[in-house]
Amino acid sequence: MTVPPGGRTERVRGGRVRRRSPLLLWGPAAVVVAAMLLPLAYLVVRALEGGWEKVAEVVFDGETLAVLGRSVLLAGTVTAASVTIAVPLAWLTARTDLPGRTVWAVLAALPLVVPSYVGGFVLVSALGPRGMLQGFLEPLGVERLPEIYGFPGAALALTLFTYPYVFLTARGALRRMDPAMEEAARSLGSGAWETFFRVTLPQLKPAVMAGALLVALYALSDFGVVSLLQYDSFSAEIYLQYRSAFDRTPAAILALMLVVLTIAVLLVEGRTRGRGRYHGSSAARPPSTVTLGRWRWPALLLCGGVVVLALAAPVGVLVFWLVRGLAEGEPLRPLWTAAWSSVYASGLAAGVTVLAAFPVAILSVRFRGKVSGLVERTTYLGYALPGIVLALSLVFFGA
Repeated sequence: MTVPPGGRTERVRGGRVRRRSPLLLWGPAAVVVAAMLLPLAYLVVRALEGGWEKVAEVVFDGETLAVLGRSVLLAGTVTAASVTIAVPLAWLTARTDLPGRTVWAVLAALPLVVPSYVGGFVLVSALGPRGMLQGFLEPLGVERLPEIYGFPGAALALTLFTYPYVFLTARGALRRMDPAMEEAARSLGSGAWETFFRVTLPQLKPAVMAGALLVALYALSDFGVVSLLQYDSFSAEIYLQYRSAFDRTPAAILALMLVVLTIAVLLVEGRTRGRGRYHGSSAARPPSTVTLGRWRWPALLLCGGVVVLALAAPVGVLVFWLVRGLAEGEPLRPLWTAAWSSVYASGLAAGVTVLAAFPVAILSVRFRGKVSGLVERTTYLGYALPGIVLALSLVFFGA
């Protein structure tokens, strides 16, 4: 058997051979885990400053429990809606003769480049009480549109800008999947829908769950959308506590509750995914293309509708405000400076992220075990914390 460089093997019960992870990977992985645990240490120190009585008072407060319920409802709704949108889009662009499917695949993934707070701002500008759509409809007698603020608007905005997480993972799995099992099911008399639900979908489960996990954690930690659309979730409540209260202990306790909620999401994802793996063979070949026939137009309508709502509408509103600002004499120079700063910072962050992810990814995939699995799960904790908590933890330990 082939062992990665630096890896070792050992005999275990039953004569099987198990690879032992090289020590070279554990050093960088430990640094990554320590960095992820730094905000958690800060929160524990802050939360315990008021004693256990203060912790119990905040945790079991009625308003705190209400915020917890609203956060869970938002994350669950956004995750379910994202999966519902992303899986059909992934299948259409990977397995069918959808016209322009390569273009649709690119367009369907592009909403990831739209920041959530920009998406929330665009949604309010377009669909708000005095938004652009309201202005267009006033000559037709429409005096007021339905309320966009609160849960409906927050769920819609987060779904439109997070479903690509599931779309990309599911589409990649569909393109790599060996079609032999699907063909065997069809040859045994299973119809197209039965084959999809009994054979294809179970093989997609690990990919879909991985994307859904990112969506759920993003929905829990997002601040831009929930603040603009006035939905009281954990991230908004934590920010308000940090900004308005002199005592930051309640905010730290709320952030710790968010960490516990994140751990619960990770446990649910692990239980749901189970031991699911992709099934394939060394003779894997590209799957056959499904002919849509009369379903071609509904498929195009689905793809077009999602792309218009998640990409064309936000870009159109932003271009409209840009042109309006230029017409009123606003200068472009500050925008170029901000754009360069964004590219510079994001480039550095992307490079560091890739370097940090490699040892964790290798350990979790090539050397599966309880410890490597725990290392992988730990790296998700920082993803679910609001940015203000991460920044304050760095300032706290740096000072």
